[in-house]
Amino acid sequence: MGAIHGVRFTGFIGELYRRFPFPDRPEDFKQNPEGFKTRLVVEQLIAGYARLHKICVAVPAGGLEIDLGGYHFSRDQFQRLIKYIWRGGYPRWKDEIRPTYVTEMKAKIMHHRRGLFEDMDFEEDEGV
Repeated sequence: MGAIHGVRFTGFIGELYRRFPFPDRPEDFKQNPEGFKTRLVVEQLIAGYARLHKICVAVPAGGLEIDLGGYHFSRDQFQRLIKYIWRGGYPRWKDEIRPTYVTEMKAKIMHHRRGLFEDMDFEEDEGV
């Protein structure tokens, strides 16, 4: 929380927020739909703290659950995670504008509504 409040900049998050500080007013903090423009800079920063690692993704027959690198989600939990990404997480997307990769994700899900995505919708669900 120190980096978020601009008082203690340690580790990756500290370096990230030193380079890209939060706005002064918390209500002005939003996910940047153009964050892809700084991806190379962020990848270079994180390289000092982590290494690239492949994550195994497995969906057992029936599509009622998913294993993402050892984290198990039921279909309902996974759909709620997808909706969280669609909304832009806790701060939401700036001006409700989503990056292309997020709108493409939704289009693919809506086109392939079976298994994990059966009955998937993107209606606002503030409880998620």
